[in-house]
Amino acid sequence: MSAAKATPTKRPRVSPQPSSSSSCAVGVGVALLLPMENTPGAARRGGATRTAATTPAKEVSRCQAVERLRAHHRRLISSLVGIDPPKNSYERWALERALVARAEAEAEAEAEAEAAATASTSTSTGSSGSQRAAAVSALLEAGACRDAASTSLRREVLEDVPVKVNMWPRDRSQAMQSLALWAREARALLADGPRGASLTADEVGIVRGAICDAERRAAAPGVGAQDVVDIIKILKQQCRAIFDKKMMPLATQVCEELKKIAFTEATELEVFIAKPSSPLLDPNSTANRKEIYEAVRIATRGTTVELAYSSCNVTISKQHFNKLCELWSRAHPELHTEFTHAIHASDFPDGFLSDAFCLMLRMQAMIGSDKAASLHAAVPQAHLTALHQRFGVTCECFASPLNCFLPQYCSAYHDTDAPFGSLGSFFEYTPNPEEGGSFEANPPFVEELIIAMALRMEKLLSICPGPLSYAIVLPNWEDAEGLQMLLSSKFQRASAVLASGRHSFVSGSQHTTTATTFKAVHDSRVIFLQNDCGASKWPVNEESILVAFT
Repeated sequence: MSAAKATPTKRPRVSPQPSSSSSCAVGVGVALLLPMENTPGAARRGGATRTAATTPAKEVSRCQAVERLRAHHRRLISSLVGIDPPKNSYERWALERALVARAEAEAEAEAEAEAAATASTSTSTGSSGSQRAAAVSALLEAGACRDAASTSLRREVLEDVPVKVNMWPRDRSQAMQSLALWAREARALLADGPRGASLTADEVGIVRGAICDAERRAAAPGVGAQDVVDIIKILKQQCRAIFDKKMMPLATQVCEELKKIAFTEATELEVFIAKPSSPLLDPNSTANRKEIYEAVRIATRGTTVELAYSSCNVTISKQHFNKLCELWSRAHPELHTEFTHAIHASDFPDGFLSDAFCLMLRMQAMIGSDKAASLHAAVPQAHLTALHQRFGVTCECFASPLNCFLPQYCSAYHDTDAPFGSLGSFFEYTPNPEEGGSFEANPPFVEELIIAMALRMEKLLSICPGPLSYAIVLPNWEDAEGLQMLLSSKFQRASAVLASGRHSFVSGSQHTTTATTFKAVHDSRVIFLQNDCGASKWPVNEESILVAFT
């Protein structure tokens, strides 16, 4: 795997995903977790992590609300813009909106703290209020955003105008079909005057001329499949600004309508949760705890485990269910319990089945289907082990109880993940300043999230006196702002390109499928950011990175 020979790729729309040859059913591995240890620089987990922030009844209602919002997303894009929703566009939009909502909430909290007469009291009150709001609106943060305009959603929708075509054709014939489809839909869009903004006669002429020129060049003798693909790329670039002008109002309308629906869903969910008459919504009530815990049923079906609450059920592989048992036990050492091989609901400690059900349902709502699982793909355990052995990496910045491997991990949702040892969100977790730590970061491949991650790392590396190191795995999007921010950082010590087809990822749906690994179809980039102490403690260069990922 040579970094020198690998060529940076233009940014693809989707996360690394299975290629046609990715059906190899490589197992998750014998050990789903690296053993806990007192490694120097390791992030330390706090004390008891049992939370009462959610219950099965809350999560069922939340999941139903998210599915309704996802359906509205499909309907609005199809009816207003006239295209099929771009793959994973809902999940990217939801992640971006969560970042925006978080930033707006933090700005408001800071402003309130500065204006308050007693900063300590105001800060404490504001913080708890923000935590309650976050717990209520998880996965529905779009409704809390002041600005409805989503950069992510508008970008992805407009990239597929007038139609998404196959840019990886098998042969010249298939490439010509893609060009013909794009040209036909583009001409139809020009003829559809009432749809979107009006275009001038000159703009219409530019598009039509570009299409005719592309068709003429593609029909020339000796033009191959890749040549036709290049012609389509140039054609799309020539027409992009004009189609953006025509369709931007409709893409913006989609964002505004989704914000309204998300606000309504979040409000109704909050009202439901606040109902004092709901018997299964307050886990802090001693009278309700037994009823809550016993409401979740468990059944073993072959190699899977099914958890059910009311008429809702979730399925997980036995291997990952046993992993959740181990994580839960680690996070509750005061219980001195081992129940990995338990079978009946009564064999499990109070709270475990409820916690596992809530976690699984939250993940199901976040991913939506296996089609979006690539957005939450993970670095294989062999590479994480190498990072641990070579660079002291002991904590994953973007993981979940279902795909974590290192001794510590941060994850998106503290209310569902804390009972399984999560340190909380990467954006809220701060390493011990004196001890520092060595971390791995493989975030969902959403540009806005990568930018936010880069800013957060830059801040932590600037203020941490102890040794601090981040090993970051990203798609090698040469035109992406987040990647360029990381490569140009003063803390960047080394990087390497992993060639497509020569490295793998683990599917985000590994807990429900047997085909867990797939070859990356695009180049990836591994970047190390370290402060001076971190660079001294964990020296790194391009060659050592490539060895770790071989």
